[in-house]
Amino acid sequence: MAGTDDYGKTWFGVTAPAAGFPDGGSGVSQLRFLNENQGFAFGPALWVTEDGGASWAQVGLPSGIRVTDLETVDGQVLAVWARCQGEGTDFAADCNRFTLETVAAGSAGQASAWQAVPGATALHHGSSRASAVLTLSAGPTTDPSSGTVYLLAPDGRVLAGSLTGQRLAVAGRVPAGCLPGPPQPGTGTPSLAQLTYQTGSLYLLCSGQGDMVLYVSADGGGSWPQRPAMPQHGTATSVAGGGNGLVIVATTEGLVESTDDGQTWRLAVSPGRGGPGSGFSYVGMTNPSQGVALPADTSRNEVWITRDGGQSWRPSAVRSR
Repeated sequence: MAGTDDYGKTWFGVTAPAAGFPDGGSGVSQLRFLNENQGFAFGPALWVTEDGGASWAQVGLPSGIRVTDLETVDGQVLAVWARCQGEGTDFAADCNRFTLETVAAGSAGQASAWQAVPGATALHHGSSRASAVLTLSAGPTTDPSSGTVYLLAPDGRVLAGSLTGQRLAVAGRVPAGCLPGPPQPGTGTPSLAQLTYQTGSLYLLCSGQGDMVLYVSADGGGSWPQRPAMPQHGTATSVAGGGNGLVIVATTEGLVESTDDGQTWRLAVSPGRGGPGSGFSYVGMTNPSQGVALPADTSRNEVWITRDGGQSWRPSAVRSR
C-alpha cells in the first residue's frame, strides 16, 4: 500500500495487512481511516491498525460473516456485517442477512466489542442478490450526537438514527425500481442503487433501468424529487456529494459531474482525457474542495485528485519517495 500526507503530491510506502485479495470469505478490498493512526481494511475480512499501518491485526468475525461496507466518524466505526456465500472476488453475493454493527474505534480489534445497532438487524430481501448501502452524516460539530446514520436496506427502506447507536427507524422508502442490487465483484459495493449524504441532502443514484437517474431527498429519505435525466456514460460504480451543489458519479467510462445539485451534468474526465481503460471504481470527497477517484484499472498506479471542488481533476502517480 501507499500513503500520502500532502494530498497526493508525494507518496510513501505503508505496510499492508497480510490479507491478500478478496476470495470468498478471506482477503480485503477497501480501506477507511478514521485518523492518521486508526485504519480499517475490509471486504470481506476485517483488519485493524492502531499505528498508521505499521502493523495490522485481523478481527475474528463470527463464522460466515463478511464485512461488505464500513464507515468511520467521530471516534466511531459502523460496518455492515453480512452472511454471504459468494466465491472469489464476488464475495458479497448470495447474502441472506445483513446487520449494522458499531464499536468505538479503539475497541474495533475485539470482535466481542462490536454491537448490533437496534432496528438494523437481520435485514434481508426476497432476493439473495440484494445488498445494503451505508452512509453517514457527521453533523455540524464533532459531537457524534449531531450526526446521523443512514442505511438503505435490501428491501428499499431507508433506516436512520443517531450516531450514538440509538435505534434506527424507518425514515422512508426509495422510489420503486431503485433497490440496491447485486454487489460489484472485487469491492462488494452495491450496484443499481447507491446512496450518499452531503450538506443536508441524501443523494440516491439509480441505474437499474439502463439510464442513470438521480433523486435528492432534503427530508432524510421521506420524499425523493427526481432530477433531470443524466447523460449515459457507462455504468455507475460510485457516487459522492461535495457540498455547494456538487455531485460526482464514477462510471466505467469516466467521471460525470454536476455543480447545480443534479440539474445539469458534464463529463469531467472522459476516456480521451483519462486514456485507455479510464473508468473509475470509486469517487469520494474529503471536504468541499478536495476529492479522490480511483481508476478501475489498478495497474495504472495512480489516483485522480481534485483540489478545486471538482472543477479540474489530475492524475497523481503513486510512487514511493
